[in-house]
Amino acid sequence: MAFPDGIGVMAARFGMEGSASTLMFLWFALLPIPAGKLCGRMGSRWAVALSLAVALPAFVLLWQGESQSVVVASGFALAGISNVMLQTTAPVWAAESFGAARLSGVLTAGLFVKTSVAIGLPFAVMALSSIGDWRWVFPVFAVVAVLAACLVLCCRSRLAGSDALQTDAVSLKGIVRLLKDRPVGLAAVAFAVAVIADIAFNLSVPATVIGRLGGGDVDVGFTYTLLFGVKLPVMLFGSMLFARKGVAPFLMPVILAAVAGTFALLLADTFAVYLCGVALFAFGYANIYGFVYGVAAPRHPGAIPSVSVLLTLSIAGGALSSPLIGAFSWCGPRSAVVLVFVLTVVLAGLFASIRRRI
Repeated sequence: MAFPDGIGVMAARFGMEGSASTLMFLWFALLPIPAGKLCGRMGSRWAVALSLAVALPAFVLLWQGESQSVVVASGFALAGISNVMLQTTAPVWAAESFGAARLSGVLTAGLFVKTSVAIGLPFAVMALSSIGDWRWVFPVFAVVAVLAACLVLCCRSRLAGSDALQTDAVSLKGIVRLLKDRPVGLAAVAFAVAVIADIAFNLSVPATVIGRLGGGDVDVGFTYTLLFGVKLPVMLFGSMLFARKGVAPFLMPVILAAVAGTFALLLADTFAVYLCGVALFAFGYANIYGFVYGVAAPRHPGAIPSVSVLLTLSIAGGALSSPLIGAFSWCGPRSAVVLVFVLTVVLAGLFASIRRRI
């Protein structure tokens, strides 16, 4: 589902950027455990289908509602609930269908598809605006959600016998037990740090650095074109490599590239250095999602629902991005860049600790 990835585009159209993002992080903090328990009771296929079904009334409300209205706010609330449910249940379904060892590659491939669609979302909105009402994108989303739900329900696990995935029920005790496994606990913390850094980058870094360099031919739009132009092929090749070799060999080279990229952004005095920094940042952060699942899932193949709940809870850490940018205000105009650099160095330390233990 591309809608959650394009939440900023939609919220901006309705003039509700702040409230939409607040709702999203609130759901990520509150809903993963109930969603994981529901997945255990219903089965992963039906839980994924229900996650998609919850989005259908959201699309109707957003299609028909007026800007900054209760109807639209309700639509964003339901979309956020659907997003968290899908984020929690889809990895369980993927693990049951393809096996825990291949989960990282499968999820990275899925993220590649979602990101590709999300990139096209603003263009679809602009195209629909030029020929009529841009909100017709919501019925299209609804049709895609129905088709996706039907596809999931029709797909049964190809694993059988000793290869079949047996999963435990989600519980708070089980999640705490996962945190006590050092590599898994470090992976959860690393995911939260990466989410904060990625959001902080998108909020402030391009505009800050371009403003410092005096504008010119490079603008924020070109920055995001480069960012996703690097991320997409890295995700695609990452999905293939992770499925064959696992994530361990790639942890340190990739995150060190991200450290080099953020250091370049910090010191950039020309646009060439700035663009190299953006490219290295994109290269380093493209497959964080696959990395953390690739670390946690193979260690606990019988606890995939709890692993998924734990890593989905980590996304709620993104709510700290704006407060942390404010806390770094003593750095002046470079506060966001300094924050992203510091977080990336912390992430490299976490990855180094994980690598020693797996």
